[in-house]
Amino acid sequence: MTTQHNSYDELRYYSKPFSYTSIALLEGSATFWGLTPPALKGAKVLELGSSFGGNLISQAIYYPDTEFVGVDLANSQITQGNEIIKSMGLTNVRLETKNILDITPEFGIFDYIIVHGIYS
Repeated sequence: MTTQHNSYDELRYYSKPFSYTSIALLEGSATFWGLTPPALKGAKVLELGSSFGGNLISQAIYYPDTEFVGVDLANSQITQGNEIIKSMGLTNVRLETKNILDITPEFGIFDYIIVHGIYS
């Protein structure tokens, strides 16, 4: 993992559902524009910069047959999110502390990738 100071562990990011990142919206938009997106049932979704998973957890509830993975630099937020996931009994969502620069193809293949709020 790339080592660097992580201010996100000190200054927490408020995580919540963002309607414009809904996988149903992404699937519908792709279909509207003539693409053939993967079916949501059985899809794998990755969110970069997931914080404690507020955006993914809400979608995991509504799409139990879809796998959700969130990554974030802030270990404190990932820990909090995984505690929430465990307390809710969700098995189709997981969060990992990871720098997005360290993601390689071995991490997985995803049908949908959500990226919002990351300054590039």
